Amino acid sequence: MKKGLLLLMTALMITLLFASFSTVAAKPNAPILCLVDMSHNGAYWEGEVYGCSLAGIIRFDPDPENPSYPAGKTLHFFELFTIEPDSGGVIQGNTVGVGHLYEPFKFRANGWVTDATEQWSHLVGNKYFEMGTSTDPLDPSIPLAANGMEMRIVPTQRPMP
Repeated sequence: MKKGLLLLMTALMITLLFASFSTVAAKPNAPILCLVDMSHNGAYWEGEVYGCSLAGIIRFDPDPENPSYPAGKTLHFFELFTIEPDSGGVIQGNTVGVGHLYEPFKFRANGWVTDATEQWSHLVGNKYFEMGTSTDPLDPSIPLAANGMEMRIVPTQRPMP
């Protein structure tokens, strides 16, 4: 059962990764590329978005319907994000990701923008992608942080069920 779920998650992540590359290559609209510095407070990740039109704060909460789980040397995680740009409004979405529990501590996640206030409503249905490197998640003597994470929101429309 776990192997089947792992294969399904891997196939989903590869599909989403290729979907984001093909969308970027088409360039009907430019993707939003931001940087994020964040830290984990024991319950959730929070930090600063900068270098883009979404500059402000971001928070990643665990998805209560999809608990994260370790598999070998990786952590499979499911999160809900909220971005509050300095210019106002709120952008929300979800992510599915995988991170290395051992060096090099890299992580990647894909997801979707699922909701937004009026000024950001054009982003609903767009693809979300992130990648970065964290501090050692298994070392309790240092704060868990990820600085310089790349975050992209790519113009595309999520297929509706």
